Amino acid sequence: MKDEIQIKKLTEDILRKFAYSFLIGVKQLDMKLLIANLYKNFRLKTKYISDINNKIESEILGKYDLNNRTIYVSAKEYVSQRGFFIIAHEIGHFFLHSELMMEQKEYDSLKDNEDNYKIFDYIFEDKGNWIEWQANYFALNLIIPSVALFEQFEKAKSEINLSSNILYVDEQTCNQESFAYIVSKLSIFFQTTKVSVIYKLHSEGYIKFGYKTKSLKSVMKSYYPNMFDI
Repeated sequence: MKDEIQIKKLTEDILRKFAYSFLIGVKQLDMKLLIANLYKNFRLKTKYISDINNKIESEILGKYDLNNRTIYVSAKEYVSQRGFFIIAHEIGHFFLHSELMMEQKEYDSLKDNEDNYKIFDYIFEDKGNWIEWQANYFALNLIIPSVALFEQFEKAKSEINLSSNILYVDEQTCNQESFAYIVSKLSIFFQTTKVSVIYKLHSEGYIKFGYKTKSLKSVMKSYYPNMFDI
């Protein structure tokens, strides 16, 4: 199985070939064009659950059909703020797990419902959870590539005359306002949830705590409860 470095490189290679302007932070990701290119080059089909008369359980947000090289995504979720993440998660299953010795019924047992997309709740204890973690990590890097994040982070900083390269999460109002502004701007550009943006910022070293805390999740829930939309 691929590690974090390999997964990140894989997402960058995909974007370099099919969405270079997005990779370098110049344009927003055109997900429809990416999907079209994946079909053209890999015969990876994408269908929406409403398109197949709800044959997939209504609580399922996404599914990868190994045998038919098809991604199924909830039509309702596709137009939501987390739609790109869900699609990218399923694309991750295709690129990372198609060669695993798994039957379709094993994929079906990994139903991608609400819990599978909670990026703060990675679990490594069994093969199923490891597979979901990989798909989440793939999705995060596909929809928020590091170079694009840096470019858009710098742009958002300049808009509020922020000189620091670090967002401090603490009790100071000015820091909270800067943090909220930049996260919101990045969420709009990357067309994803604020929580995904926060996790990516933290993983890239852009966030620093101004006090001791148990976890990033506890801090975010304390200061920004409304941001936990996935």
